[in-house]
Amino acid sequence: MEMIWSTSFAVICSIGGGGAIVGGVVKWCSNIIADKLSQKYAKQLSEELEKYKAELDKRKYISNKKFEVELSIYRDLVKAIVDMTETAYLLFPSLDYLPPNKEEAKKILISRYERSINKYNHASEILFKNAPFINESIYQKCLDLRNDCREHIHYANLFRIASDADENCKQMPDKYRERWRVSDEVIVKKRTQLITELRKYLESLEVIC
Repeated sequence: MEMIWSTSFAVICSIGGGGAIVGGVVKWCSNIIADKLSQKYAKQLSEELEKYKAELDKRKYISNKKFEVELSIYRDLVKAIVDMTETAYLLFPSLDYLPPNKEEAKKILISRYERSINKYNHASEILFKNAPFINESIYQKCLDLRNDCREHIHYANLFRIASDADENCKQMPDKYRERWRVSDEVIVKKRTQLITELRKYLESLEVIC
């Protein structure tokens, strides 16, 4: 506004006597122009600040120490989840070979079953004891995957381990066949989605050194 008024004042001085009246009009106009410019720039600045704020909201700023702790938790969690899902998958794998001898085959199935239970329990422990430090969406996906694995373990006993497993397969053929689909289309797929989300979450963190 000062620049506008200074320029206008120079013109007024050059026209002489009627300058006082003209000067008042020019100053009034200058004030209006300056006010309009001020509003324009204020709006522009506000828009820029909103854009900047939106970008900041996309990232979470944490200290280097907290990032190291969080990364350690997620590293242990992912290993536990992978072990849990892999052993659960092997209960009803899409490709498999078992010895023709039923007793030998049963021993292998029991070994897989027991290993799956151990990995399930370990993953549950890692998940629950670190629950307060895990992103809510990731935590819920872990719980969902854990429930799928628990169900898989239950049906492995029912259809492959129990003394009446063969009879159970005959009585519930649809549920038995469904287990093979769950291995590939549910457990493996959800594990991939979980790891993808976790990777994106970690990439969104901005570490403050």
